[in-house]
Amino acid sequence: MRYIEQIRKRLSPETRTTLDEIGSILPGDPAGSKSGIPDIYWNASGALYAHVYLETMRLGIDIVGESQLVGYPSQFPSVSLIDCSTGRPNARYWVLKLIHDHLGPGDKLVQTRLGGQDVDAQAFVTAKGRALLLINKRNSKTTLHLRDPWPSPGKDSTLAVVDSAVLRSAPFSGSTIELAPFAVAVLFGN
Repeated sequence: MRYIEQIRKRLSPETRTTLDEIGSILPGDPAGSKSGIPDIYWNASGALYAHVYLETMRLGIDIVGESQLVGYPSQFPSVSLIDCSTGRPNARYWVLKLIHDHLGPGDKLVQTRLGGQDVDAQAFVTAKGRALLLINKRNSKTTLHLRDPWPSPGKDSTLAVVDSAVLRSAPFSGSTIELAPFAVAVLFGN
């Protein structure tokens, strides 16, 4: 992708780039069924999408789409955002919503340093304020210690996390964040 982007920028800088159908697929799918898909898979797949989104944003890609809304048992159910049996969103859906709601076009990437390789992190300045995207890349819980307490004194912040088949948000203040296996989070505020 880097190679193609270099060519595009040189030959046609006004052309925009779109990546689509981003996702993962379990071996044996579509032969597998919903009951054969472990819950942690949905979190890992959501974390993968968040990581691809982040890397492509760092490259200046304009649009990154995720595959697919509903995957029936005969149509790759492990790629689905919605459970075809219940109609309920899975962690892949909630990660997409988390990113859509808090990050977007025009956001400025801010230099971000993080010790260790278990978590990917990127700070942003958005139209709504500051945001920090966090992605636990491992199948184990991890604890992060922010160098400076977040938010700044007198400011309100929220931590939104997808660490199961649900997106949850709560007010945040302090300097410690715990992330479950393959959790994706956005810390946002002024």
